[in-house]
Amino acid sequence: MMFDIKDIQGSLYYRSQEEIVTAAQSMVENPIDLVSRLEAMDSAGLTPIVRIFAFQDHTACRYLTGSHVEYLSAGGGYWYDNDPSVGNRWLNPESEVAQNYITTIALELARMGVKHLIVDGVQYPTGVGLNLAYYGERSANDKLGVLNDYIVGLEQALKTEDCTLILMNTATILLQGSDDQYGGNPADLNISKVSTSIFPTSLSDPLVIGEEQIITPVNTPYQTTDSVIKAIQEKVGGSGRMILPIVQYFDGYETGAAREQLKALEENGITCFILYNAQGNYTSTNTA
Repeated sequence: MMFDIKDIQGSLYYRSQEEIVTAAQSMVENPIDLVSRLEAMDSAGLTPIVRIFAFQDHTACRYLTGSHVEYLSAGGGYWYDNDPSVGNRWLNPESEVAQNYITTIALELARMGVKHLIVDGVQYPTGVGLNLAYYGERSANDKLGVLNDYIVGLEQALKTEDCTLILMNTATILLQGSDDQYGGNPADLNISKVSTSIFPTSLSDPLVIGEEQIITPVNTPYQTTDSVIKAIQEKVGGSGRMILPIVQYFDGYETGAAREQLKALEENGITCFILYNAQGNYTSTNTA
């Protein structure tokens, strides 16, 4: 069972004992006792997979000095991903303070008993005015290297706590990459396990994968999932990395859409996956 413990805004939902978390003012008002929750899941026969967002964090950067993306240059103040009245600040992937903050949370979770940790948002910002964002000298030419060094170090640190790191990205990003957000393709990051979200129902435009074009992805869940997973396996599976797909679990566009997605995964040798339903309804019989 996968659940978020640090969300896309940077809010932290468990009771942390770390000083840097207190300084970041990121804990919600009534954080959960994560250890007791993990014990309850274990007693129920469930294996928890905890997800945190890393540098895609608009909270901690307000309070941790030196952790934020700067405007134009070092010491230039806060950079926002939109007009400051509606935009967000971001943690800076090149900042040692920001990196230490994420690593501290990850290690604390591992020591609390988390055995599988999905880390999302290991990226540079999205938004407008990206040309005005300053991260540091290395990021100017080696964003992918910055991210790679960080994620390799994090994986090694978690291994010492018997916790498996799983890096998450969307299928689109793994197939196409992004110079702005990654300085290349995150499929090239040196990580053992990769999770990818495959949401055919969100693909309203024609999908091009190599020489193949799928005109209506939302209406062809089997074909879309089959084509996407094959392409991702070619991108990241050759090095023996595990791929953990996340697929939609509902029948919004045609009867049996969820079952068709799982069929495509299984035919491509994927037997471990995560089912996602935005409404939290996992009682459908259409996947049987």
